[in-house]
Amino acid sequence: HQLSLNATATVVACVPSTQPAADKFADPTVVLWKDLDAARIELSTLDDDAIDELLRRVLGGPVDAASVRLVADYTRGDPLFLREVLSGALESRALTDESGVWRVRGPLRPTTRLVDLVNLRLCRLDEAERHVLELTAIGEPLAQPALDELTEPAAVETLEDKGFLSSSVDGRRLQVQLANPVLTDVVRMGISPRRERELARALAEASGTSRQEDTLLLASLRLVGGGGDADLLLAGAKAARERRDFALTERLALRSEEHTSELQSHHDL
Repeated sequence: HQLSLNATATVVACVPSTQPAADKFADPTVVLWKDLDAARIELSTLDDDAIDELLRRVLGGPVDAASVRLVADYTRGDPLFLREVLSGALESRALTDESGVWRVRGPLRPTTRLVDLVNLRLCRLDEAERHVLELTAIGEPLAQPALDELTEPAAVETLEDKGFLSSSVDGRRLQVQLANPVLTDVVRMGISPRRERELARALAEASGTSRQEDTLLLASLRLVGGGGDADLLLAGAKAARERRDFALTERLALRSEEHTSELQSHHDL
């Protein structure tokens, strides 16, 4: 502000659009464009067409439409996320050139640098807010009643104001998820196996995850957190197969078979 006021330097300020609703202090950068005639340029997220064009320029060739959609869904058009995810996909060969057309053939993952950048934001959260993010990452999209039962509602509201969470309506139920799949992956990376088991068990036992449509979620949570029965796990396997998630289908089916064998062994004894 002082440099601009004295015209002693050219100042470029990059400011995130999401601001906490509880912030009572005026952003000093507002003064730059409001009172000092600074140019204000709104940079929105990139849409599919912009991502397609950007990928073509960077990769030097056409990109499969389905792959563009995968990249767009994973990064939600965030330019920083896009850059880092693209870099990581090229390094891991998840993104490859097949006869002149680039295609995604492996899982998209955040790079180490992107993980560090996201964790810089996460480390500013308090314990209650971090707990909300961990639960949501494990069970998203998570029904609001389950989240209210296991967390502090104020923390949920604060996280949505800060841009960490997003909410939507499914039928008559409000559900919550992390604002970006990249954020989900980073949060899950920071959860230990013991902690993941504890969170999964708590979610499975919460009353807000009892709808018939939550069969796959409940089965998946029981797979990690323990408990459940063979019928639930088998129903979850069928639901996973319908979604063509064959790896999860196999895990659930095997666990269901193990449950059945354990019960039979107990009965024989």
